[in-house]
Formats: sequence, structure tokens, C-alpha cells
Amino acid sequence: ESARQQAAPQSPITERLTTATSVLNDAIADLRRNIGELHTVATNESLAVALRRLAEDPRFQSMVDVKLSLDLPETDRLSPERTEHVLAIVTEALSNVVRHARAHQVLLEAERIDGRLRLALQDDGIGLPAAAIAGHGLLNMHDRARLLNGQIVIAGHAGKGTLVQLDIPR
Repeated sequence: ESARQQAAPQSPITERLTTATSVLNDAIADLRRNIGELHTVATNESLAVALRRLAEDPRFQSMVDVKLSLDLPETDRLSPERTEHVLAIVTEALSNVVRHARAHQVLLEAERIDGRLRLALQDDGIGLPAAAIAGHGLLNMHDRARLLNGQIVIAGHAGKGTLVQLDIPR
């Protein structure tokens, strides 16, 4: 009889509570993941060295040809925390290219102009669909840009690739 009682339909209130609990548990898991993704590990590398290392990373180079154009002195440094935020944005952008863009090439450019760091990542992939929905990765990129007191623009046109531009104060 206990199996029969367990199979009995739940009351509407119990169903709502079960659904609400499930939704809250999912929201907590998402929040924990987002906090973890925003956490940085400090690096002492110059930005130029760190970007070069990232552009040469086999995880990306094995999937897409990453070209690098730097107009940064080798000794140009941001704080370790700021460097890690910039690197996390670039890593997410490259990961998106590999996962979604069907690109053959990516150009990663970084330069210092008038006390600002300007970084651009342009791929030759399929672009963003008109109804693209921002997932956790894109939202984290925007959050990191905000933490850097900067701006990020992500623009793509179907069949013409995607451009990610980051502009932050030095």
C-alpha cells in the first residue's frame, strides 16, 4: 500500500512547492557557477606575454588559426587581477569561436591608445544569429568588462563573422 500512496497524485500546493524548489535549486547552481567563473587567479605576466600565450594555446590553435597583432610593450602591465579579467574575456571569446562560429581564422588585436587598452577579436565564421540569446559566457564577458570600468561590444552578422571589442581604461 505504501507504493500506492507514493503514486497518488500530489496536491496542487505540493506540486507548486516541488516546482519552486527545483527552480530555486537551479538558480542557486547557476549563481554558484557564475561566481566561480568570475573568480580570477592573479598572474604576473605582462599583458602582451599573456595574450601571446593564449593565442598560441593548442586548445584554440588546433581548431582555428589565431593571428595576433599587438601594439603593446612587452613590459606593459595591468594589475594581476585586471590582466586575468582581460584574459578571461579573450578565453571566452576564443572558446565561443571554436564552439559556435565555424571559423577558419581569428584575428586578435590589442593596442594602447590615449591611456586606454583596446582589444578586438574578429573571426571569419558564420556570425551571430539574429535571435542570439546571451548565455552565461557572454553575460560573464559583460560583467568582467564592467568590473574593469570598460565597455564590451559583441557584434556579428550572419555569414560575416563576429567582432568582440573591449575598451578599458589603463
